[in-house]
Amino acid sequence: MKQEPISKSGIPVINLSEDVSTVPSLLLSEAAEKLEIVPLEMTDESVLSDITEMQVTDHNIWIDHGREFYLSFFPYGKISE
Repeated sequence: MKQEPISKSGIPVINLSEDVSTVPSLLLSEAAEKLEIVPLEMTDESVLSDITEMQVTDHNIWIDHGREFYLSFFPYGKISE
């Protein structure tokens, strides 16, 4: 299996838009040790459509959704303004 690139912070990066067609299958257990689902707060200002990039840190979830600004959520899903 191809070695995944590593980000500057040392976190492995899986680019699904480029790699998904070259991998016949990928078990979640091979890609991640833990899965956490966080329902994000939805408001008129935070409706998402085209997510182009997302980064999760210890303090925030940052989402680039193709508009002129990023959306930031707290780890428990409430939007941070």
